Amino acid sequence: MTEGGDLIEVKVNPHAKRGQVRIDGDTLRVSVVVAAEQGRANRAVEDAVAEALGLRRRKVRIVSGSKSRRKLIAIDGMSIDEIRSLLTD
Repeated sequence: MTEGGDLIEVKVNPHAKRGQVRIDGDTLRVSVVVAAEQGRANRAVEDAVAEALGLRRRKVRIVSGSKSRRKLIAIDGMSIDEIRSLLTD
């Protein structure tokens, strides 16, 4: 847990046909349309998660796994339960 929020595991699918953010248990699954080159996919992941949760991008940051499809992100001001309720249909 970080100051005001939780650390969330993220599995990323770069260079997808369409962008998507969904929750699978305690893991976010994020598909982004950009390729994993020069940090573009990482920025796209932060943007997609922030948009899906209705947050400003600065509230979402990758804290580990910047060169991996499995990442750990910090989301300031939200718990995993709040995130789950927002992303569950």
